[in-house]
Amino acid sequence: RAVMEHPEAHPEEYERMLRVDTVYPLDIMENKGRLLLLDGLHRLMKQYMRGDTKVSVRIIPRDRISEIKRIP
Repeated sequence: RAVMEHPEAHPEEYERMLRVDTVYPLDIMENKGRLLLLDGLHRLMKQYMRGDTKVSVRIIPRDRISEIKRIP
């Protein structure tokens, strides 16, 4: 929230958020009755800043967490 409210104080993170491609879904999982964002914070921030009211998500089952890999 600090990056969105004060981008001048966080220029690197703000620029990173502006550069992300929102075509990819957010990765989420259910944890103790709540949804937990696993990957996609910068995409979510960009979509929020644009005023998007819907986002694409990929629900990751807990037993498949180990299969998530970061692409360099």
